[in-house]
Amino acid sequence: MTCVARAEVPALVLDDGRIIADSTIISEYIDEVYPEPPLHPKEPYERARMRIIETSVTAAWMRLDSASGSLSYVRKHRNLKR
Repeated sequence: MTCVARAEVPALVLDDGRIIADSTIISEYIDEVYPEPPLHPKEPYERARMRIIETSVTAAWMRLDSASGSLSYVRKHRNLKR
């Protein structure tokens, strides 16, 4: 948690101590700094498809995370058993 203020994983710590968080941003950084072999498709349509999939996964994860947090809150404040 000391690495990333938002307590987000994954996080990439650069040699100079700067930190990059978020898997999408990290993969874009790596692709720019180390272009071979490429992590992302070269063809624009395939890159768009990759982004659609990533957005869908992120949205699903956020719904799960939100639901989990809501259930934890309800259990904590309503004394419900798990």
